[in-house]
Amino acid sequence: MTLLEAREAVHSFYALTNPTEDDRFLLVEALEYLIRETKDPQYIMMLGGIYYEERKFDLALKYYEMAAEYNDLNAIIGLGYIWYYVRTGEKNYEKAFYYYDRARQLGEPLPETFTRLAKIRSEEGNVTEALQLYDAAKDFLTKWRLFRRTERSSSALTTGGSGPSMTSSKRRSLVASSSPPAMKI
Repeated sequence: MTLLEAREAVHSFYALTNPTEDDRFLLVEALEYLIRETKDPQYIMMLGGIYYEERKFDLALKYYEMAAEYNDLNAIIGLGYIWYYVRTGEKNYEKAFYYYDRARQLGEPLPETFTRLAKIRSEEGNVTEALQLYDAAKDFLTKWRLFRRTERSSSALTTGGSGPSMTSSKRRSLVASSSPPAMKI
């Protein structure tokens, strides 16, 4: 298999409406080849996602951990999710907190990240830190709504555009202004 053939196999698979087991097997083979040859976290994450969908959580964990080494945000969130929701049979809120907090530090502003962190701290009995995290989620939502309202108004007035586009720098700025004090892991 060549890189071109492997990429085509991946692309072709996602164009199928009803893939067979043979199609899925070829996809896995192509992704494993691409991972070996390119070390691209996108391919690593794809393979982890396939295993997650198949409920093969140990394999999903393996590939998410590989992609997280490249700071792949989706892999880091996926690892938090695996540990938070006990997908491997082991409840480990310390690891879940670590990965969700790492995602937050990399600029993942979703309020769900803050609320999952808060729930972990709450279940551990750290109510003060949990409340700070819930407040951070609320602050982010408030700022996001204000941002969207402002951007829509500006866009409609200046270009007749359809609304805001959140750049990563704007997102990081919102996260930084919504983040609670440094969290202890």
